[in-house]
Amino acid sequence: ASEISGRVDWIAEVGTLVEAGQPIARLDRRMLDLQLQENEAEIRSLESSLQYQRSNVARLRELAQRNNASAARVEEAVSIMQVTEQRVIQARVARDRTLYDLERTQITAPFTGRVVERLVEQGEYASVSTVVARLVDTENLEVTAQAPVSVAAFLAGSTTLSVSMGNGLALEAHIRTIVPVADQVTRTFEIRVTLPENSGIIGTPVRVAVPSDEPRQVIAVPRDAIILRADADHTLSDVLTTIAVIAGWQVSIRGYPWLDTVGAFGVAGLVLYLAWGLFKKAIPVLVDEIAIEPEAISRTVFSVRGVRAVSRVRSRWVGSMGAVDLVVRVDPDLSTVASHEIADAVEDAVSAQFGINDITVHIEPEI
Repeated sequence: ASEISGRVDWIAEVGTLVEAGQPIARLDRRMLDLQLQENEAEIRSLESSLQYQRSNVARLRELAQRNNASAARVEEAVSIMQVTEQRVIQARVARDRTLYDLERTQITAPFTGRVVERLVEQGEYASVSTVVARLVDTENLEVTAQAPVSVAAFLAGSTTLSVSMGNGLALEAHIRTIVPVADQVTRTFEIRVTLPENSGIIGTPVRVAVPSDEPRQVIAVPRDAIILRADADHTLSDVLTTIAVIAGWQVSIRGYPWLDTVGAFGVAGLVLYLAWGLFKKAIPVLVDEIAIEPEAISRTVFSVRGVRAVSRVRSRWVGSMGAVDLVVRVDPDLSTVASHEIADAVEDAVSAQFGINDITVHIEPEI
């Protein structure tokens, strides 16, 4: 922003990379140059007058010592000399102020960045505090994210978070700061994450994954593993049945027919055991068992600005894919467009946190 008033003589083009301390714009300095000349002339005039008055005071003091000049006249000359000395100081201050204003005709970059917008053009008049250009630091990238207060305890001690960029790039970013003050309406607090260089274009939408539980080691398998396990058990039972039949036939011809019956019962028991294990694993899928804890989904939804209440949270598995249905209550005075934007934000938040794409959000007014 401009610190003084003046006409803009030059301003950097949009896209220009400007180093810290280098000029972004320059103001017309001709009036200040004239003012500086006037200040210098005033100083020279006063210094000449002061030199004469000092000589006059010295001469009067010599005359006073010989009783040829009164003490009152000497005091008057001294007083005039002292006034002139103060006027010289004031003139020098005025000159320094003009020099300072001349320095401020050049508006410099406070940090290294690119000019992304010119808010005034060459030839226009800029008054004090007029913003002349928008400068953006494109090297030191930072993400500002809002997290629900329910995850604050799980962030303690964390130094990095997983960030998914809009261009598909996934990376680990360092936590720069956590602002420990929550918004009273959204019940969220701010996290600032520093990105590596050349991570993307400023303004790119990103998703920041925050921990919602204590870390623990697990083994992740595809949801279709139940089907694969059933097929494996079926193959195992066929193999064992074949072995039992061959073994029973061999022992029967050798005079032990009762062992054939024992083998048949053993195979039947194994088949029943495998069937019971498969049944225990398949029944949760058949009855639509919850896929994600409703409390975890609610914590994620409350991180979205504008959400006032969450209810009827349901989740289930559809094959290997998850599905979520929920009701979100918002301000009854919001427009349809604003309510729809909140629903989209809720879908994005749940998808980013749990990796689910089949999400149905019902918007209702909070009454």
